Amino acid sequence: MKNKFLSIVGSGLLLLLAACGTKPTTDAGNTPSSSHDEVSKENEELTVTVVDEVFRSWKRKEAVWVSYSAELKNENNVPIDVQRMYVEFLDEEDEVLEGVLLTPIPTIIMPNETAYVVDSLEIRDEGFTDPDKVKGITVEMEVAGTDDELLKLETSNVQFEKKYENDSLPYEVTGTITNPHTKKIDHVEVAAGLYNDKGELLAVLRIMNDVNLGENDSVEFETFYPYLSDEIYGKVTKVKAIAYEDPQN
Repeated sequence: MKNKFLSIVGSGLLLLLAACGTKPTTDAGNTPSSSHDEVSKENEELTVTVVDEVFRSWKRKEAVWVSYSAELKNENNVPIDVQRMYVEFLDEEDEVLEGVLLTPIPTIIMPNETAYVVDSLEIRDEGFTDPDKVKGITVEMEVAGTDDELLKLETSNVQFEKKYENDSLPYEVTGTITNPHTKKIDHVEVAAGLYNDKGELLAVLRIMNDVNLGENDSVEFETFYPYLSDEIYGKVTKVKAIAYEDPQN
């Protein structure tokens, strides 16, 4: 889905509900659904835009796996702290199959900046064996305005390449991170959005690294995490990467 506006209030709760007719698909070609309900309280609203999102379900070995990826944007004139983000995967009866806490990169989104979020997990119900029966998601997000800031690092030489066709590790992204700030950086987070030739988000990769970056120092990175559907293998034509200091830096 594109250009879905999420209306929330400082320290507010955003609820995204599953509905009909969306882009996310399973390996077998079904079309799970996701739409957004807007929740607002009081007078002042903070708006976070879901630029693009996708969730998938597939079979890895004998288990069913699910993933959720999204690109977010802060269109406010103040930094936004994403304090909590939680996604639940639903079956045909809208029963919860599995849930997971998500951590965007970065967790504090500066005005007009982008964040990525991704995770995947195995559905632990051994009796659930059909990925086509994952039919929707709900996403909860709690955000607040903040005066804090996470330093954005420079990325360069970012490239993607196909990795494994049949092991839920379809792509690897590599590149270089440079610290343009006087502050020494010890921990970094990197996220990379994978897109097709139509500019649609297919998935996100991420990594957290311990580094030792003084001003203008650089380090190379590579990531193929987390597990993703093999359905996207061969479909990626573009990658966008962002890097930030880790909140624990």
